[in-house]
Amino acid sequence: MHRHAAIGFVIIAMLPASALAGPVDDVTARDRAWAAANIAGDIAVLESILADDFEQVTPDGRVREKADYLGEFLTGTRHDDLDETSDYRVRVYGRMAVMTHLSRIDRTVRGRRIQGMQRSSHVWRYEGGRWRCVHSHASYLLQ
Repeated sequence: MHRHAAIGFVIIAMLPASALAGPVDDVTARDRAWAAANIAGDIAVLESILADDFEQVTPDGRVREKADYLGEFLTGTRHDDLDETSDYRVRVYGRMAVMTHLSRIDRTVRGRRIQGMQRSSHVWRYEGGRWRCVHSHASYLLQ
């Protein structure tokens, strides 16, 4: 049994970094598309990125589902002027991935303007040939 595990480890260790980077690059690209869709208010793109069972914990501790998130854009109660992401860290576990990143944001939600930095964590699931976000949690960074 140990021999098989060692052979598997050697095979993975011999893979070029680019072979392992595919899912990381894919998830990162999906997240960047999410930020762009927030700015554009593009419901179709947001719909494709967020899984049907998507759940979000907001910086103020509210728990929202996909319909709540999309509803802010549909009703015009949310508008993003800036969502600039950086400092991506992604770990892939088969068909699941965990991501953290920083965002510099400038948005208005329910009449309240929010500017600054936030740290987000997302859980992604590979389904139907694409990565979709199933969970998001954001925290504002104190400045």
